[in-house]
Amino acid sequence: MPSLKLFRGNIADADLRLLRVFVAIVKAGGVTPAQVALNKSKSAVSMDLSALEERLGMTLCKRGRSGFSLTAQGEMVYHATLQLFGDLERYRNHINLAMGNLTGDLVFYVDDNFVFDLQDEMSEAIRLFSDLHPDIFLNMTSASPDVIEQAVLDGTAHMGMTALFRPMPTLSMDLLFKEVMQLYCGKDHPLFDIADADLTLDLLRQQRFVDVNVRHDPIFSRFFEEMEIHAQAPTISSRLALVQSGAYLGFLPERSAARLVRKGKMRVLAVENGRTENAIYAIHKKEQSTGLVVRAFQSVLKDVFDRAIARGALLVS
Repeated sequence: MPSLKLFRGNIADADLRLLRVFVAIVKAGGVTPAQVALNKSKSAVSMDLSALEERLGMTLCKRGRSGFSLTAQGEMVYHATLQLFGDLERYRNHINLAMGNLTGDLVFYVDDNFVFDLQDEMSEAIRLFSDLHPDIFLNMTSASPDVIEQAVLDGTAHMGMTALFRPMPTLSMDLLFKEVMQLYCGKDHPLFDIADADLTLDLLRQQRFVDVNVRHDPIFSRFFEEMEIHAQAPTISSRLALVQSGAYLGFLPERSAARLVRKGKMRVLAVENGRTENAIYAIHKKEQSTGLVVRAFQSVLKDVFDRAIARGALLVS
């Protein structure tokens, strides 16, 4: 990489690019884990970091066998960079407001359980948003709920869509819909032909269950703690496969299981306390509440899901 002039406080586009790499490295906890977030090789990430240190004339971090850590100067640069990026975002919002035309990027993380289950609603929201704001660059990533929550909190994502089970004072949470979770078994499972009236707790305790990620409902949690856990599946698609195999019982959203139930490949086991609800939210940091791009996409999402609720495709909030 060509050497940049020694930094004197004037920020060029090349500086912003290197600073974004630096922030990604710090958030990931090192050069190696930052490769995935940046979609770059380890050597390319390391070269960018070295270029930034040369540009600033200081050592930003220590990296080696002892691990990754920021120097005192690195800490100062990191926090100043976060403030700079926040100021740039606020500047972009003011310019967008003056122009009456939204531009910029929107990084949106969606729960990987929803990508296919809610494909109609998600596709409609993306189409409407793209039609209304064609100059926005949309970066959409599917991830697990804990990754989404952290990405929104640390600023990696502007917005997320996921199930949340506790209020968070730093997050703005806009309820989109609720999903019912019920107990299912596959057609090859011994309980498939057993009447619901004969499904006793003793009989259920003898079965093999797939674990669930979160048990926020205390009644549901007590029910599940009595069962034998023999498998784990973090995504709905993997849990569907385990339940459909007939080897396990598992809890699934009604919407996800509906197709297989209609085909006779699975059935609901209507047992007492074997049902719960998840609340699905659009989330963003409260300090971004005035971000025009975030507000615009949140409005489109809310409108699409409200109409889905009105036509009976989703549970009313």
